[in-house]
Amino acid sequence: MNKLMLVTLLSWPMLSSAQEGRFVINGRMEKIDIPTKIYLTTVVDDIMTMDSATIQNNQFHFEGKVEGPIKASLFINDIRPADKAPITVQYKNNMRIFVLEPGEIKVNGKELLKTATVSSPINNLEKEYKELLRDITKTMDKVEYQLAALRANNGKPNPEKEQELAMRHQLSYGARKMLQQKYINEHPKSFFSLLALEEVAGYTYDPVYIYSMFERLDSSVINTPEGKLFKAELDRGMNLLIGSEAPDFKVTDLRTGKEVKLSDFKGKYVLVDFWATYNEYSRNAHQVMTDVYKEFADSNFTIISVTVDAPSNRDAIMEAIEKDKMEWTNLGDSLRQRNDAAKLFNIFTLPQIYLIDNNGHIFNKNFPIENLRTEIIKMRHPKRETEDSALQSAN
Repeated sequence: MNKLMLVTLLSWPMLSSAQEGRFVINGRMEKIDIPTKIYLTTVVDDIMTMDSATIQNNQFHFEGKVEGPIKASLFINDIRPADKAPITVQYKNNMRIFVLEPGEIKVNGKELLKTATVSSPINNLEKEYKELLRDITKTMDKVEYQLAALRANNGKPNPEKEQELAMRHQLSYGARKMLQQKYINEHPKSFFSLLALEEVAGYTYDPVYIYSMFERLDSSVINTPEGKLFKAELDRGMNLLIGSEAPDFKVTDLRTGKEVKLSDFKGKYVLVDFWATYNEYSRNAHQVMTDVYKEFADSNFTIISVTVDAPSNRDAIMEAIEKDKMEWTNLGDSLRQRNDAAKLFNIFTLPQIYLIDNNGHIFNKNFPIENLRTEIIKMRHPKRETEDSALQSAN
């Protein structure tokens, strides 16, 4: 690493570029010999920035500004019908996640972006990280290919085989996480330890445990733009622990157009439901919610459903609300898919539910929806629950 830094210091144009926060990506894809669009994307504070270029004569070029090391991706939107791989696999093959940093970044590949090499001071550290995960990654890729191929074969469903492959993938994923945790513990100064920790966390995680691992990273990693973004997410997660005061949000009522805040319902027992029209599990959960709402609506209980559909999907949203008989408060942002509530509650996957007591504190979250009625009774009568438990222990 010191040698790479020395080379950088000796290169005046690159040093000047890095000081200004400028980056240059020079890429070559040896087997892409026809003009092909390639996209560079970053996500900062829930806002995606996308730039595009054309691979021409096997080469492409990007340049711009970046404050410091941050996760980015290159993507070729070129699904070829002749490719025998399932579409989900093709998309994965056409994407390369890397570290966007000031200075020059070189990308060299053949046809698949997934296997392209990315060279720059930080990206050069990826080799050791990938080597640790090499065998388990091969296993996971093979299982993912088989699973995608099985699901693509709609004419011959095979639920037993699909379940077997899903289980194998889950076990491999667990093994990968263990290796990533090993890398994080042994390389606190590596930017790839931060990316590994983001993967270990996934979409739903224990913020206390992940925060403890995050704090073990070197300050040089924690204070990067990517590190600061992840810390902000972890801080939000720490505010969502059971017993914590639920974060207040403000989102538009889909029926009235008025802005609604969670704090408007202080004094009520509230179920906050995050959903989307396309999510089957969310839609099925509404059937249970409808029955429970009818039972407890006159008992100081209500539901707030917050859609994370794209604003342009309004007609489908309203149709789903009517079809699912969602007679309670329904919220959605008219401008942003990831609205204020979704951001504050760290919603990255669906469905997610939060049960909030009449003092505005989180009583429980993400429990099986079939247990909703029981959880409401426990929340409304905690003393009775304690007495029942004591009685059972005595007996």
